[in-house]
Amino acid sequence: MLVAVGILGILCSIAIPSYISNIHKTCQTEVANILNILSSTVSSYKAINGTYPETWEDVSEVAVVMTKAGPANAADGNLTEAITTPACDFTISKSSDDASGLFTFTATPDAETGDKAEFNAMSCIDLNNGASDLKLGRRDAEGAVTAEALTCRRQP
Repeated sequence: MLVAVGILGILCSIAIPSYISNIHKTCQTEVANILNILSSTVSSYKAINGTYPETWEDVSEVAVVMTKAGPANAADGNLTEAITTPACDFTISKSSDDASGLFTFTATPDAETGDKAEFNAMSCIDLNNGASDLKLGRRDAEGAVTAEALTCRRQP
């Protein structure tokens, strides 16, 4: 009986970290899809209205942006204010304040503790030339991905 419990403990110590990592990767993939949709929606908003969206409600007029509380509306504020995704508890906000059409969105896990913080995601779209990019922490970077890893504009 003692040997069986010991073997079970060894197997659990190997399997559980891998299982938890797979859960984080699944959530990260889900939020990456949301970021892709946000980039397309921002581009569509610009094409339809001729101006850049400023609020989550603006973006939600083109394609519904879901938050934990339901569809994004005026109460969610400007794009620089974080919203929380309905699943996996990621916060998403516009991290760039560029008036020339560069939109950079950052998605970070709510529980930024331990390894989970490294499973962030960032995307950008330049509405002037259509260039877009998406990077995932731990997949496209050593740890959490940073804005420097994105290539939506040429560096001068």
